[in-house]
Amino acid sequence: MEGYFIKNNQKLSILILIPMLILSFILTFKSKPIDNNAKSTIYNYIECINKKDLASISKLVTKDKISDLKLQIDNIKSIHLIKIEEETDMNLVSDYLKDNPLHDKNLKIFKINYSVNYENETDSKTYESLCSLITDQSGEWLINDFNIELSKK
Repeated sequence: MEGYFIKNNQKLSILILIPMLILSFILTFKSKPIDNNAKSTIYNYIECINKKDLASISKLVTKDKISDLKLQIDNIKSIHLIKIEEETDMNLVSDYLKDNPLHDKNLKIFKINYSVNYENETDSKTYESLCSLITDQSGEWLINDFNIELSKK
């Protein structure tokens, strides 16, 4: 009788464990494709522009920037990041914070070099710009400004 009881408990455990493993597997791969890294947000933004995926782009930018996105991406044939590096100049960060009510831990600024092919032009243009990102209430990094232009080549 005791062996019968152990086998039934093992069967019950397996029947509970298998669905839990399947559910864990599904939840792992169904999680958000946009991770919580500021630099990755910029890469995802560029990728979404190339796909002209306005719905995904709107998840990567602050709410006040969504309205003029369609016009911007319609004019772009393709965009490619050349170089991206975090800007650590505290004067630049301080200047930005003067105009925005943020705490410095909620702000990252990147200097980016990128090339853009526009729809009605044959040559691509290369830009060096600053891109500012802020965190929202959930801790996600969102692009606040992308085209703080430093130079055009």
